[in-house]
Amino acid sequence: MNDLVIVEGEQLATNSILIADGVGVQHKNVIALIRDNLGDLEEFGEVAFQTRLNSQGTATEYAILNEQQATIIITYMRNTATVRKFKKLLVKQFYEMREALKNLPDPHAAMMERLELARTVPRGYFCVFYQSVDVQYTLAKHINYGKELIPDISIGWHWSDYITKQNQNIKNSRIRWVDFKYPKSWNMFVPYVWVYNNSFMGDFDDWFRGFYLPEKFPSYIKGCVQKGKLPAKTVLKLINDMVELGQLPKDSILKCLPKKELKLLK
Repeated sequence: MNDLVIVEGEQLATNSILIADGVGVQHKNVIALIRDNLGDLEEFGEVAFQTRLNSQGTATEYAILNEQQATIIITYMRNTATVRKFKKLLVKQFYEMREALKNLPDPHAAMMERLELARTVPRGYFCVFYQSVDVQYTLAKHINYGKELIPDISIGWHWSDYITKQNQNIKNSRIRWVDFKYPKSWNMFVPYVWVYNNSFMGDFDDWFRGFYLPEKFPSYIKGCVQKGKLPAKTVLKLINDMVELGQLPKDSILKCLPKKELKLLK
């Protein structure tokens, strides 16, 4: 059993769904135990209750617990062999995750580097990365950006195709190439990107949020899963986060994963 520990904000955590699966009890029983002992748990921080969509597209309430809270709630369960085995595994994964995170680059620093590099865009123009930065940041919290996973390239291709089809004569006056660099750690050479006249900002926002995200983005993510670039569990967390932030429609998980992966997550 992997992926018991997740990153929530600035701390490591797990959740009631993972605990229920691990100890072999119904999730509603774990939620009830958490609510019955909320006072004890919140001596170690606030317990957040959230709602997410499962692989069938229905809502499930769950609780997020930090390491101390998770340890306490498991201690309050019957001390069966299954519970003891799960507790040892959870402790092990909390330790391993802390060690792994020590060797990862700061995602905030990576975003700042991309924002700094995007400053080469000339005044009066915009690039798709800047105009989609809220979505880019959500993605950066869940996926490992790099040479093979750069979502704004997909956005750029579709937007350029859309806007040029709307007006075949706009390239000469309203679209131009500019020098552009990606972070050095990506080992990627792209000498230039398209930038667009600011008069297209409103059109881009309408297209991006009203068409690309609900219609094209799911196919991009599904393709990444099929090519082995993204694990299905990561996509499930990502899409739930984007739905919660209002960046995607509620049924998006059904479009973002192949049928085979959806069945495995049920």
